[in-house]
Amino acid sequence: MKTEEQTLSDNERIAELLELLAQNQMEKEAGCVKELCSCVDGLEQQLKELTVEMAGMRKQLQKMQETSFSKRIREQMKATAEHLTEQCHYFREQSVAVKQQIVSEAVSIINASKRKGKEALYKVAEFAGIREKLTKMREDVMIAVQDTDQVLAKMDRFGSGMREAGHSIVNAFRSVFDKTEMDYTGKEKRISKTEIAKQPWMAKRKLLFGVEKKLEKVMGALDTLEQTVEKSKKKEEQGRGIYTEEAKKCSVVADAPASRYGAEVFEVYKEQNGMKVEMGVVGEPELIEGNRSR
Repeated sequence: MKTEEQTLSDNERIAELLELLAQNQMEKEAGCVKELCSCVDGLEQQLKELTVEMAGMRKQLQKMQETSFSKRIREQMKATAEHLTEQCHYFREQSVAVKQQIVSEAVSIINASKRKGKEALYKVAEFAGIREKLTKMREDVMIAVQDTDQVLAKMDRFGSGMREAGHSIVNAFRSVFDKTEMDYTGKEKRISKTEIAKQPWMAKRKLLFGVEKKLEKVMGALDTLEQTVEKSKKKEEQGRGIYTEEAKKCSVVADAPASRYGAEVFEVYKEQNGMKVEMGVVGEPELIEGNRSR
């Protein structure tokens, strides 16, 4: 199955990396990688939903009657819809690129671990290299939200103007026939054509915010992964430092008893043999038996 069609959670190389992490007592790192992959899969699903919504919106625009909105607004809505559709394709391409980069990094780490062992597994923190792509995607998503808000605002202004114009015409006719003008303040509004036309745009806006939240989750998972790896590395380095220091202490202790124990044995030997030590001519100690005279 192609990478772009397969979720990261189902990818064989990702599964292999997770197994390696677990085998090397790096369960926390494995959990972080798993969460990152799940977040990226969630982002991709959200983008698929957005793409479907955009396809439906374009069909609605094609069916929209010319009397619903002015030609200028219809043209702007169409142009915005086409632009947002292009952005959706771009977002999908970027999400595929992110997946491919993660899988590529996983393969590299797996191969390096065969040569360097556990040390190579700490390179899972390098998944953070996808952050640049994610940040750019988030910026583009917010631009898409702004474009959608502009269309919605113009639709509202147009709808409001049409309602006010309609109310003015009605009251003008009532004035001609000496009837009291209608007060439309506080009257319950019917669902207008404008509100109906706004619905897909509102849905798309909601989906765009959903994409932004998914992007935030992915970046949050990256932060957690980086922090977890950093803590593990520091802990291991501290462990190595303690081990080295203890080894030095053990070496000193191991050297000390040799002379101490040798001296103690010598004292016992002297006592048992009735000897005493006197300094010779050259300053070397001489053993003198207690029952012998010089």
